[in-house]
Amino acid sequence: MNELILIISIVIYSPFVFATLTNIIFFKSLRSEEFNINEDLFIDSVSVLIPARNEEKNIGKCLNSPGLNDKCIYEILVYDDDSTDNTKKIVEKIMEKNGKLKLIKGSTKPQGWVGKTNACFELSKKASSPYFLFLDADTELNKNVIKILIHKSKSNNITLISAWPKLLLKSFPEKILMPMLNFLVFSTYPGILSSKVKSSSMGIAHGAMILCNADVYKKIGGHKIVKESLFEDTTLAKLWRANNEKTLLINGKNIVSTRMYNNTNEIWNGFSKNFYPAFNNDLKFFLFITFFLFSFVLFPILIILLSSFKIISIFLIFIVVAPLILRLIIDIKFSSTLFSAIFYPIPIIFMFLLGLNSRNKFLKSGVEWKGRKYKK
Repeated sequence: MNELILIISIVIYSPFVFATLTNIIFFKSLRSEEFNINEDLFIDSVSVLIPARNEEKNIGKCLNSPGLNDKCIYEILVYDDDSTDNTKKIVEKIMEKNGKLKLIKGSTKPQGWVGKTNACFELSKKASSPYFLFLDADTELNKNVIKILIHKSKSNNITLISAWPKLLLKSFPEKILMPMLNFLVFSTYPGILSSKVKSSSMGIAHGAMILCNADVYKKIGGHKIVKESLFEDTTLAKLWRANNEKTLLINGKNIVSTRMYNNTNEIWNGFSKNFYPAFNNDLKFFLFITFFLFSFVLFPILIILLSSFKIISIFLIFIVVAPLILRLIIDIKFSSTLFSAIFYPIPIIFMFLLGLNSRNKFLKSGVEWKGRKYKK
């Protein structure tokens, strides 16, 4: 029994350990002060494009963040996507002090488009710089971030580059549940391979911040090629690679931050809209959520029960600690709250239930986000 348990443990946890350790070693975070780049080389290089629908809580902090004062910015275009709150008024007030800022009134969303993809595509039509920076309204940039991304893009012949942001966690539900996002991605996705392997399957991006070459964007078709996707960021990165272009995801925890959701309800609805669409395949979806639940909740519980009845050797109890260690490593890497790792079964069970809800809603009644419903 002991040998069987040990073999199962190695089979289960080896892929997680490999991905986690490679990301810890190679997915290094960038700091603005590490780069001494002549900003004059990139004057007026970037059009910052921000889709905004009912973002009164976020848009002001985004537009006033230090990184949006860099010389490399030619224009900042905000797309007011039929907001019913004070988004428009806030942007107009900031426009009085920022001559680069322009507000674009959104038109009716075309049939077959997701709100964000349509907003991004419409913004791209108005932009006129050699680089497009797509930025979520809940994102804040440190100074010099954009020129760092341009420099890395130009020096490595990369035409789409995205920064994985630091998650700002304020409420208790955020501190418990949101670090799970980092764990899901970086315990399964070996980031070092994405820079070595050209396969489209290795494409990944975070929608909070995506910088791309404008000519390549237009040639490929831009957000039009992902118009129906609720998981548009990574889908775009995969299709970008499928068109023989290079993409890169960097660790931006020291230069970019975002507060994605504020409470349990927003987390539930926010991830429900794109969890199942990220797979859009029942086999892959169910394998993923059940494997995670078994590996990090059910299997450790089984070990505890067997050891308590002295069916297996007590030394195998360390297997129960393995998931906690992985969580702690990733939480430290991405500066998340450490106590979230201690309660790691809670977000995993939450993720499992959220995934089932996402599938049910997407395939049946439709998922809702910001007053719009999307259905397969």
